[in-house]
Amino acid sequence: MLTENSTIILFIKNEKGIAMPIYVHSNDTIQSIWSECTFSTVITGNSLKGKALFFKDTVLERNKCVSDYQISRGSVIYLKSAVST
Repeated sequence: MLTENSTIILFIKNEKGIAMPIYVHSNDTIQSIWSECTFSTVITGNSLKGKALFFKDTVLERNKCVSDYQISRGSVIYLKSAVST
């Protein structure tokens, strides 16, 4: 069970299959994860246009917390197109 101060490692995986590790707290917002992506050398700002973060096929809302989605240590969050085809 995660507590408010729990630090966990997550992996953000882009559409090319490249994964980037990030450390977050369970009470961090999805916006903070999004911000980490913008500063990444693996995921460039231009590659974020029209994209969203997904966990278990659910679009992650930026104002919600990591704990709201029951994201746990080692989870993979996918960065992919926000528009379904």
